[in-house]
Amino acid sequence: MVPKKLLITAFLVGLLILVTANTGFAAGFDWKQQAGKTVSLILVDHPYTDAMIPFFPEFEKLTGLKVVYEHLPENQFREKLLTDLSTGGGAYDGFMTGYITDWQYAAGGWVEPLDKYINDPKLTAPDWNFSDFFDTLIKVNRWNGQPGKGVGEGPLYALPVNEEGYSLFYRKDIFEKEGLRVPRTWDELIQVAAKLNGKVYDGQKISGWVARGSRDFSSMTTGYGALFWSLGGEVMDPSTWKATVNNPAGVKAAEMWGNLMSKYAPKGVTSFTWYEAMQAFMKGSAAMFVDADHMAGSFEDPKQSSVVGKVGYAVPPTAGGHPARTNIWIWSIAMEANSKNKEATWLFLQWASSKDILVRSTVKNNINPCRQSVANDPAVLNYMKSWGNYSKIYQDLIVSNVAGVAVPALPEFPQLGDIWATAIQSVILGRPAKPALDNAAAAMDKVLAGIQH
Repeated sequence: MVPKKLLITAFLVGLLILVTANTGFAAGFDWKQQAGKTVSLILVDHPYTDAMIPFFPEFEKLTGLKVVYEHLPENQFREKLLTDLSTGGGAYDGFMTGYITDWQYAAGGWVEPLDKYINDPKLTAPDWNFSDFFDTLIKVNRWNGQPGKGVGEGPLYALPVNEEGYSLFYRKDIFEKEGLRVPRTWDELIQVAAKLNGKVYDGQKISGWVARGSRDFSSMTTGYGALFWSLGGEVMDPSTWKATVNNPAGVKAAEMWGNLMSKYAPKGVTSFTWYEAMQAFMKGSAAMFVDADHMAGSFEDPKQSSVVGKVGYAVPPTAGGHPARTNIWIWSIAMEANSKNKEATWLFLQWASSKDILVRSTVKNNINPCRQSVANDPAVLNYMKSWGNYSKIYQDLIVSNVAGVAVPALPEFPQLGDIWATAIQSVILGRPAKPALDNAAAAMDKVLAGIQH
């Protein structure tokens, strides 16, 4: 006869194994060490957010913590978060962020460095595996505080949860019908946009092109940037600390972009953020689009898209004899320096960036994977298998150095980028490129002159 004590022990061990198997987290780590506290988050309206929110009850059950959150469109999100951080309001414990805004937050002392939490075995589960993250994406979130440089060095300010490079999306069904090849240069892209603009497919008149057109820095670092940097453009000269957006490459990029956006994009494109541009392409009203590669998850979702199976994916075109070059963006999660619940917030950041949660959120459109194990997980590979060559393209953007940090490491870059974007928007609306960019460069120089370096 088996002793009663042994039976009880065996039952508890079996129960622990069952719970661990159901949650995807290994035993032996105290996830309830901060139970009873509340973690407050501010998030962006984004596929990452949509994918993650349904898992929050699992985190609450695992930890005994309560999660409260709000999510806003990107521009409103940035304004509200910046106000809270800069005033020391402390309304939030954790927030979504990216390296460009991290520079500003780090310089202000508003974002908590994470290295000490990662290295504390009491606070970090042994199976979390920090080394599993793509090293290049971790380096993007490190900065040593040196103006204009120092990316990849110094403290880690955020954990990557959603990677985006910038790819060319095109309607492969339309291209096949018209006998068109994928544009290899931006000149070819403009020619194709002109040919397709105004034609009717699937019962609707299409635009030859769509992209972001709003006057904020994200419009500069995405579609427009894919043209600007491929032409050899740079935001500033680090030897003189002067803006160079008005040099010949910058003027050429603005002229080409103004032509493309004013003639072949939908009406009202100067008000388009990523969301409106994505919706236009997803609903089948545009033939081409350059933006975040992870939008593929929305394009291939039959619940929201009219172009499932009709989209081709490619590295953006070259320009002026230069190779293709784009910026990169990594949506990440960070901790507010003024948080009163730092250990509890770290448990959330750790959980939300774990392999288990990233695999399960990836197949709900949180792409692209930021962990190596997630990128190669069978469930993730199966999720993308019907998307043509997408898996290859998004990885090519990273490993071939097409996508990378192309902007100078400056806390003031959002301000500089907004000035630049306002000038480009004016070109789309009909202003000559050279004087618009000369004025922008002069305004940017005033900002740069106030930066200690």
